[in-house]
Amino acid sequence: MRGLIRWLMMAAIAVSLVLSSLPGNWAQAADGDGDGSGGGQNNPLVIESSTPANGAAGVATLEYIKVVFSKNVVYMTVRDQNMQCFSLWSGSQRIPAEIIMADDQIEREKRRDVLIKPKQPLQPGTAYRVEIAPEMKSKSGVTLGHKEVINFTMAGAAKTPETAAPVKEQPVSPNTPVSSQPGSPGTAPEDNPATPAGSGTDTEIPAAVGTDTVATAPASTVAEVDEPSPAATSGGNTVWWIALGAAAVVLAVGAWRRMGKK
Repeated sequence: MRGLIRWLMMAAIAVSLVLSSLPGNWAQAADGDGDGSGGGQNNPLVIESSTPANGAAGVATLEYIKVVFSKNVVYMTVRDQNMQCFSLWSGSQRIPAEIIMADDQIEREKRRDVLIKPKQPLQPGTAYRVEIAPEMKSKSGVTLGHKEVINFTMAGAAKTPETAAPVKEQPVSPNTPVSSQPGSPGTAPEDNPATPAGSGTDTEIPAAVGTDTVATAPASTVAEVDEPSPAATSGGNTVWWIALGAAAVVLAVGAWRRMGKK
């Protein structure tokens, strides 16, 4: 009886040891990783799918482009190199984008996925492409070996660049004065229109001989050099003669007194 119990215990231990190793093997078989090197060194690295698909047109609002590979491409030994293998383009212009890879130790189911997230909105009706370099490598060391391109076009109508309307030049008539033509300097209006003489405006006085300058004197100065009137002249002469007569009388009286004393 004791021998039977001993054999049963040994059998149970053996079965438990076998079962403990099965889940890991089953998981590797189900994931297709083989020896855990990223899908087996004999299997090529290829793109299994992409969202949007290559050649897709009328793509609606797109948050990111998803590329699914056949092997683990996010493992820590190849992660940094693989991030440099992706680029997003529109014609010859490179579009800034963020490359997102999951941690295969935490999210094992995403070890084959790469997300390309544009850092700016994609324009309607515009064609874009994702380029993947030949150096793309799996965990097992297998490289892509050639450049892959995924093309797609956004939905909507493409925006056309706005152009300014041309400015039409107005024809110029041959009889139009130069001053009235567009772009020609106009004739400045005179600040002071001509006024009749004697109205208080400045009077031009010729300068000395040998000079080209014409001096301008105020009207009041010209008025001061006018000749006096005849009435003023005759009045001045009368006062002069009266003064001379009075002086003569004084001298005569003085002489007469001196003679009388003698």
